[in-house]
Amino acid sequence: MDNFGTSKTLYSRHISSADGAKAARMVFVVMGGIFLFIGIIFLGISMISRSHIRGMENRCTAETQATVVRVKESDEGGSYSPVVEFTTDDGRQITAQNNIYSSEFADLFEGDEVEIHYDPDSPRKNYYIGEGLRSFNLIYYIFGGVGGLFALIGVIMLIVGGNAGRKKNVDELEAYYNN
Repeated sequence: MDNFGTSKTLYSRHISSADGAKAARMVFVVMGGIFLFIGIIFLGISMISRSHIRGMENRCTAETQATVVRVKESDEGGSYSPVVEFTTDDGRQITAQNNIYSSEFADLFEGDEVEIHYDPDSPRKNYYIGEGLRSFNLIYYIFGGVGGLFALIGVIMLIVGGNAGRKKNVDELEAYYNN
């Protein structure tokens, strides 16, 4: 070591460089894990949404015309839920409120005639208007797309973080053993 501390300076630079590489790997691994976790949550929401939509479509097999009796606005405003009257295939007179609030129902007014699909076993609880559930497929696609993208980014970051610096370590080992 000379009077200027050159070897100590070179050594500390080597350590800080190695520490920087470890830190970068950790950032990629942690961020990759976070992205993957968020992606899995979004994909789960997408699958649950899709399952709910499929269940409603499978249960609501009967169709009829209904009359809008009233349109209720949500407490937050901007979303509406129609109350309709209709007669089931077996002759029961039903008055029911849709269990879905949506801005799409803003165009409905008292006295409007709408086509509904209802559950013959539970018409008051389970029904939807026209192609109403089709619009909720948007939730499925948005959450599925975002979830898939986040999961893909997470996996890529985990792979990059896990492989980062490996080539350099192999080169250093080869140089060490070849000398």
